[in-house]
Amino acid sequence: MRLVPPPHPSRERLRASRHRVTLAGAPYRPGELPVALAVRLPAERAEWANESAARSRLPVELILRASIDGARARDFLTAVTAHSRTAIAELLDAAAARLMATITAEGKLSEYSRLLRRGEPASVTRINADGAAELLLPLELALAWRLDAANAGRPLEQWATGLLGCPPAEAIDWESAAASSGRSLGEWAYACALSSIAAVSASPHSRANPIGL
Repeated sequence: MRLVPPPHPSRERLRASRHRVTLAGAPYRPGELPVALAVRLPAERAEWANESAARSRLPVELILRASIDGARARDFLTAVTAHSRTAIAELLDAAAARLMATITAEGKLSEYSRLLRRGEPASVTRINADGAAELLLPLELALAWRLDAANAGRPLEQWATGLLGCPPAEAIDWESAAASSGRSLGEWAYACALSSIAAVSASPHSRANPIGL
């Protein structure tokens, strides 16, 4: 896995993106200045990613980004709380559902969030036969992934591939909620966990149900 400059967008794509949010030519959050993270997936992971992209009607690059970063956030919260992976996922699912039910904000991030949830059939892409793909990430996220892989003692590509078990529909919902709140997925997930912990701590039943950080 390596960092490479992102491809230069065409003039036509730039003109279109000024007027509306589309994932077809820009499979990343509006306002980001991304770098491209090149990855080569084994055949079964590439097939999983392609099927997930078709089912979600989204670019495969966004499926990979959300699934890896969603699993990264879930595993971090599992490690620092008394919750299981399943409990953390349920907590984030509930938080995303609450936010999506009440959001009324407008703007490019909000439109991006809605596109993730409803899909954009014209934006669907696939990983090619040799498993090569590029993820467009903000530099700070690309560096955070590299640091996590180093801390785990694994090559970045192997570390990232190992996180692709996070259900894409679930991870896309988390990315959608995080974007609509103006936070990274990791920041949003951590804030949700803190809010849940605070609520439990304030409950009269908290001593019987400890979860703390």
